[in-house]
Amino acid sequence: MNLLTEKNKKKIIIYLILWLTLAIVFVLPISVAAIDSINEKFELNKFTSIVGNYILNIETRVKAFQSIYISNTKALIGYYTFFYCLVLIVIFLQNKGTKNYYNIEHGSSDWCKAGEQYKILSRNSGILLAQKNYLPLNKPGNINVLLIGRIRFR
Repeated sequence: MNLLTEKNKKKIIIYLILWLTLAIVFVLPISVAAIDSINEKFELNKFTSIVGNYILNIETRVKAFQSIYISNTKALIGYYTFFYCLVLIVIFLQNKGTKNYYNIEHGSSDWCKAGEQYKILSRNSGILLAQKNYLPLNKPGNINVLLIGRIRFR
């Protein structure tokens, strides 16, 4: 299975843009707020009171790369990237194999029982009607087809 299909390339670009946006908007300010809320130990009340202002403040993103914040910023971006990749892997695995036809409309043959449709239809070739259901072209009699929807030519 080729992971770098045109469809997957678009998804990967979108996920990278989303990763970067979330990192800039949330991760950098949170890393600065975490360091600024430490006196002798981490104070959750101080952190929650300043994190909202840090997210809205643009200078916080520049501050995240100063020498006292850079190690925490690197660590937090590493954790964020790890969990982001885990979520993406779960999403890709859930969507793997769900669509056998890309850019081709297909339906189902739930209207018949246990192969009954193959008295009329073919499993292998002909005009695609539904997933694994083809109208054979060499069928005697009327093979007129009513298509509802749109037709795409390539």
